[in-house]
Order: sequence, then structure tokens, then C-alpha cells
Amino acid sequence: MEKPYPLRLEAAPIVEAIVEIRFSSSLPADAVFGVIYAELKGDYPSHKQLPVMQLPSDVRLKDPNLMYQPQYQLSGESPLIIGVGPKTLSISYVKYNMNAQVEYPGWTKYMSTEANRIIQLILQSLSDIKLERLGIRYQDFFEGINIVEGIEPTIEFPRRKMENLMIKTAIIEEEMVHNITISNDATINIQNGTRVTVKNGSIVDIDTILNNIGEVDIEETLTDVHDANKNLFYELLERDFIDKFGAIYPNDEH
Repeated sequence: MEKPYPLRLEAAPIVEAIVEIRFSSSLPADAVFGVIYAELKGDYPSHKQLPVMQLPSDVRLKDPNLMYQPQYQLSGESPLIIGVGPKTLSISYVKYNMNAQVEYPGWTKYMSTEANRIIQLILQSLSDIKLERLGIRYQDFFEGINIVEGIEPTIEFPRRKMENLMIKTAIIEEEMVHNITISNDATINIQNGTRVTVKNGSIVDIDTILNNIGEVDIEETLTDVHDANKNLFYELLERDFIDKFGAIYPNDEH
């Protein structure tokens, strides 16, 4: 679709939203969690180790696939979950969080402010910290819907019917990289006690990354990366398809 893009969707299909920073610090790896937890425990008092901590420390710190994974998870009354590692911090919204369904709190109304507050605290508390990258990732799940019917990019095979679609690509936009996955054969698992319900549908996953960020205004950078991610989401989909989810446009609020 072309502009104007919606401000929001009343029936937002968001199932996960993540703000992540990656960094280096002069502190020993084992000390990073303690410093960050001391800053955040007032709002995120519950903490637990994640499965990656079962691996030897030299493996966790040297393996490129593991060194940026969170090792601890913090939670509280906030709808967000904090992941902490020696080189990473993530601020996540997860719709189906264990046995509860959590409503997306909104980017402008809550998530951007909380992400900015937390990142600023980390920048102040860790000595000699150097930001390496900032990323924002959104996963949207469309239950029981074939996304082929709603995407702007057209892929056709003459005289043949396409059943399954899986697109993985990357788009470079100035200093940002958008890693995109689109599939019409996706599932999500919803746990309710010992019972697991499987939902089938389509997914649009956009991970927008800004590398080598250096000294930046965090609040402004969060807005820029989020808006780039959001705009690309709308560019990928047709207006008629988006409107089915209760699109609110700028003129609708006057």
C-alpha cells in the first residue's frame, strides 16, 4: 500500500515485539547481569536463568551464535520481559506469555518510553559501554489467513496454483537493514496449563537493524528504527487487506 499509512490497527496482529541493543563493556561478563539487575529490580524483580546458562562459560562467550543471547530473564507487573546477557539487552512484548494472553501496550503509549528509559539506565550504569547495534523486530500473525491474498509483491506461476509461500530476504534502507520473512504456512503454540493449542495462519516477520550506531540520541533512534519497520510492514500489504484489521488513519483522529 502507499501512504498515508495507518497510525495503528485496532485488531493488531502483533504476537511479538522486541527492542534489542548489543554492546561491549569493560566489566567482566559475569558482572554485567548484577549491574543491570540492580538498576531494574524495582520494576522487574523476578529473574531466572535461561537454558543457555547450562553451557560452559567459554562456549557461551566465544560462540558467535551464543554470545549475544540473553542469559537471564527479568519480569514484573510490566507487560514487557527483559532479557540480559553480557553483550545484549532485549525488551520484549510476547502476546502468548506462558498461560496468559498479554495485550500489546502500544509503541507510542508505552513501549517506546519504557525502552528508552531502560536503555538510558544501562548506558549510565555500565562503565565504558559502547553500543554496537540497535534492532527492533515485529512478528505479526494472521490466524487462518493466507497472506498471499494480502501482500503487495506478486509471485505467479502461470497455470499453477501456489499453496505454500516462504519468502526470506533483506532490504537495505540507508543505514538500516530489514530482514524479512513472510510465510503462509506458519503456526504458533498457545499453552494453557498442560494443554497446548496450535493455531495455523500466516506470519510477517520484520527485523530492522541499525549497526555501528556510536553516540546517538536513543529516543530519536528508537523512533527512527521503529517507524522504518512499521512503514515497511504497510508497504508489503494491500490497503484493503490492512483495513480489515481496523486501520486508524491520521484524518480519523481529527
